[in-house]
Amino acid sequence: MRLASISAAVAAMIVAGCSTGGDEAEIPDLMQFKNTGSPDELATVVSKPIVYPDLNTELALPTPGASNRADYRPTEDAIASLGGSTRAGGTVPPASDRGIIAYATRFGLDPMIRQRIENEDLEFRRRSHGRFLERVFDVNLYYQAYSDTSLEPYLELERLRRANIRTPAAPPEPN
Repeated sequence: MRLASISAAVAAMIVAGCSTGGDEAEIPDLMQFKNTGSPDELATVVSKPIVYPDLNTELALPTPGASNRADYRPTEDAIASLGGSTRAGGTVPPASDRGIIAYATRFGLDPMIRQRIENEDLEFRRRSHGRFLERVFDVNLYYQAYSDTSLEPYLELERLRRANIRTPAAPPEPN
């Protein structure tokens, strides 16, 4: 009788260990990070450095509700870092950016691209959620799951150089 109750308890623990519990079963988490209670340094938003004008007369008058020069503007920063212009101020791109936009959209535009990629990635994560012991021991499967779709930067750099494509912004070779 005692052996039967111990066997039943062990079987119940095994079955309980196999369940992922509620909503977590719908969206697999490949990273398997544990919450240690410490702050997440990647969640910190760093603002731009404060820039002091040469003359106090160059200071703009404070406008309630207006943005600050040091505010984080990811869209404008990305456009500027890629050589675009954010001077237009609206949603219409300036004339100087029309060539790059025409080239980037030459095969058409998919307005639902984010939703489509999100659905494809969710399906991929469901297929690649790891074996039983990897899930039990919280093994990080992110890099293993996406290894077939990742780009090896230095092999790509060599391929581009062999094709005589200039790569002026390429990082130096690792030591």
